[in-house]
Amino acid sequence: PDTLLPSHLYGDETADTSFDSMIPPLHFHQMVVSSKDDELNVKKTISNQEITRAMAQASEILIGEIDLAQPPWMIESEQDYVLCVTGNAMAVIQKQKDQGLLDEDFMKNFLDKAQIFARMLPDQKALLIKYFQEKNIIVGMCGDGANDCNALKTADVGVSLSEAEASIAAPFTSKVQNISCIVTLLQEGRASLVTSFQCFKYTALYSLIQFFCLGILYFQGADLTDWEYMYIDLFLAFPLSILMNYTHPADKLSKQQPASALISFPILTSVIGHVIIAVGFQAGISLLLLNQVDWFVPCSVLHPGGLEEESVDGCYENTTLFLLTLFQYIGTLFAFNISKPFRKSMFTNFSFTFLSIFCIAVFADLFMFMDIPVNWRYLILYTGIGYVITAFTYEKIIVPILISIRRKFQDIQGKSMDD
Repeated sequence: PDTLLPSHLYGDETADTSFDSMIPPLHFHQMVVSSKDDELNVKKTISNQEITRAMAQASEILIGEIDLAQPPWMIESEQDYVLCVTGNAMAVIQKQKDQGLLDEDFMKNFLDKAQIFARMLPDQKALLIKYFQEKNIIVGMCGDGANDCNALKTADVGVSLSEAEASIAAPFTSKVQNISCIVTLLQEGRASLVTSFQCFKYTALYSLIQFFCLGILYFQGADLTDWEYMYIDLFLAFPLSILMNYTHPADKLSKQQPASALISFPILTSVIGHVIIAVGFQAGISLLLLNQVDWFVPCSVLHPGGLEEESVDGCYENTTLFLLTLFQYIGTLFAFNISKPFRKSMFTNFSFTFLSIFCIAVFADLFMFMDIPVNWRYLILYTGIGYVITAFTYEKIIVPILISIRRKFQDIQGKSMDD
């Protein structure tokens, strides 16, 4: 397929589309194809048909008089090319690399240009994968036989295309006997990775939202009730954190890659920013706006005993902050539910969307311990919606901008160090 080799190597687009014609013209330098009967001296370019006939006749392919100190692919040329490597050639490269005769530039160009590896021993397959891994390249391996077991275990992602011996060594087994399963594996893997990070961020932020809410309430001499604790933990945070994982991966595989480290700049920037936003909204409505209305009676007046009383739920601070934090829990889930390019839209997860709306619209009225005016209820509603919009905007727009700025700064810093 054209995703593996440069399209211009296929020659005339109007040529025959049979299997033989799909073999790209290859450029050899003093390569000898030896057969049982005779030897064919191959010069410069070989046609597709000649390659097919030669491979059918030859019992083995040997590298001729090529100086590995200055191989053909190290010579500066505008011509694009790829390398086909056999097990015998791999053995020579392995031996000279162990002897220290090949430098890093050789291995880098060799691994960059080599796209076809054939007739390799099981140990050579595993060794080749290690060569790529030494270059910090994530390696996937597909195999269907016992001779692929070692390579399947060595690779970062091993996929067995059969249910025989290879399926024991590989972490993944495909019932489809071709490599089309790799696309599905990448889609599911990236969606799983993104979902895991989202669960971590939500668990951390859910605890911090509740922590600062209690801190403000304790400062005012109030507290959440046992029923409010139970509702938040068992009926809101716990089921929603599970249902958010049921969003399916995206239909198309994206060129973008998700974050690969849990403790990283994107994760920490997202969590710290949301904490600041959540605390700002809580302090603003509880410490500033609530004290400005004429009907407000502080909890210290309604309950002179403070937290030592058996129940301090009947106060305006408790009711206001509890209702606002409901919006914050739901808004955080909406902001952290990253859809494209790795997952489908969160609205395709109907159980998650329904429960999110149901928790606020129905159960919130059960915890209205104080009879607050209607206009104050609307103020809490508008403030909650404002938080959801702010959190969503920060996660989808501000965080990517900060990540982009940091990458540009790192690029500039790297160039300055090189100079």
